[in-house]
Amino acid sequence: MYSIHSVDFNLNAKSTFEMKDGSSVCFMEYYEKKYNKKLTNPQQPLIIHKRKKDGGLIHLIPELCVLTGQSDDMRQNFQLQKDLNQLIKPRPQQRLEEAQRLLQILAENDKTKEMLKKWDIATSLDPLKVEGLKIEAGNIILGRQQSFSLEITPDFDRKVQTEMLEQQEIKRIGVFYSSRDKETLRTFMDTLQKCVETFNYPMGQPKEFAIEGKSYDDWEKVMKANLNPSVQAVILLLPGRKKNGMHYDEIKRFLLTQCPVPSQVVLVSTIQAGKNLRSIINKVLIQICAKVGGTPWSVSEFPLTDKPTSVVGIDVFHRTSMRSNSLLAYCATMNKHLSRYWSTIDQHGPGEELGKGIQTAVKNSLLAFKETNGMFPQRLIVFRDGVSDSQRKTLLEIEVKGFLRAFDELRSEGLEKNPEFIFICANKRINSKFFQGDSLQREGLRNPDQGTVVSDEITTNQDFYLISQKTNQGSASPTHYYILSYYHYEGEDYVDSAEDLPEPLKRQIQILTYKMCYMYYNWSGSIRVPAPIQYAHKLSNLIGDRWKPNVNMIPHKVYEKYKSLYFI
Repeated sequence: MYSIHSVDFNLNAKSTFEMKDGSSVCFMEYYEKKYNKKLTNPQQPLIIHKRKKDGGLIHLIPELCVLTGQSDDMRQNFQLQKDLNQLIKPRPQQRLEEAQRLLQILAENDKTKEMLKKWDIATSLDPLKVEGLKIEAGNIILGRQQSFSLEITPDFDRKVQTEMLEQQEIKRIGVFYSSRDKETLRTFMDTLQKCVETFNYPMGQPKEFAIEGKSYDDWEKVMKANLNPSVQAVILLLPGRKKNGMHYDEIKRFLLTQCPVPSQVVLVSTIQAGKNLRSIINKVLIQICAKVGGTPWSVSEFPLTDKPTSVVGIDVFHRTSMRSNSLLAYCATMNKHLSRYWSTIDQHGPGEELGKGIQTAVKNSLLAFKETNGMFPQRLIVFRDGVSDSQRKTLLEIEVKGFLRAFDELRSEGLEKNPEFIFICANKRINSKFFQGDSLQREGLRNPDQGTVVSDEITTNQDFYLISQKTNQGSASPTHYYILSYYHYEGEDYVDSAEDLPEPLKRQIQILTYKMCYMYYNWSGSIRVPAPIQYAHKLSNLIGDRWKPNVNMIPHKVYEKYKSLYFI
């Protein structure tokens, strides 16, 4: 699969290129001899793809290329997406029937029967029946002591658009826009003012800054002239389509690395469309609140928070564009609502041990917790994303030991006793599916309810499956969690008892995991993994997706002091 970088009209299908043996051949002749493809248009220009690895050019014949993916118009076509989802996202009953048909074919084919017998593999058309437990999510907590049930409120999205739990006052905020979009700015500002009144948000009047030119340099010049440490947030009205706003990457890089001010981008096309604009700006205000250190909402009765507790999310970013480098993203809660985060991101080159980065992040996060709360956390619960079964031993040797070394290092900083330490691996890339109901009954199978946990028969004492998200289309995908370590004191000894995990503690971990899935402020409802994991993933992708060799993209150290979700 290739992305199109340009079209070279100076070359065509009759142009020649050099083979590995040094001989020259034209594209038409090459494809006919090599692939038996006879090109019909010798004058067609060549498509150019630039390799990320070394910048080399690959020439493609348009006649042999087929566009892949969906256009923006296709994605916005409701009926098309509905029909497509019926094909690629089968419902539980349909998925089971398709699996049973495949198993029937395998059972009736002589060659596959012989192979299954040789490997001593037995199959059954009937799915395995296991017991599941439904966990209750509890209530969402908002400002002015408002609360409502997380699971039985159909208009969740509308309900959260009200005064938030902790609304950080914003005295100085700026709005940057292109001078060509002045009318759009007025629409945005009028709607923002109405939203501020609805939320009763303590925000001063945003100051407006017009950009006269079209280039990125014009934007940077105005931002440099007007931004300073006293500015708490900026809003950027950018032309362009979703995820492709004009100068988005350059502006984000500038505000992350050179001028550390939390920023929120709103596309001009979104405002001009006018559809659900009030609801969209309400969500923008919720995100701004989180970015400046506020708490949009929390969840009632978090377990395992009876003493000072920090919940951590870790994600490691790998991408071929970064070659052998990787990014470690670490996000740790700083308050009782488990809503404010200290975060950091660390680059690792080839041969560098990840444990050292973990050790530094743990030490600094615990010091930040002490600075915020006047004491170190007495319990540390870690969710580590993207861990397969084969990687657990490596995590024990590198990452878990990185935490333990950090605890030892903090003795000189006043840590008298190690915190209770729980390390949980999360894996979304699994093939397991769970269905609820009876396939023989008229109603057939359906997706399990949100909050369904499976932790018997197909699991050990250390792991469980959780379906946390609501699935309206297709079949629900569970996430697999494995409790890798549970360090605590037995007398004077600091020991790992993960293999003998008490059942009540395991149940509390399951409940906390589910409740934390409702704490992601980019979504109204529950997501597939706990919020700390998703925040770490968001941070690592924000940096990793825009990574360029020899161009700094690591956020300014000032962001660590903000203790906010500036990157969402």
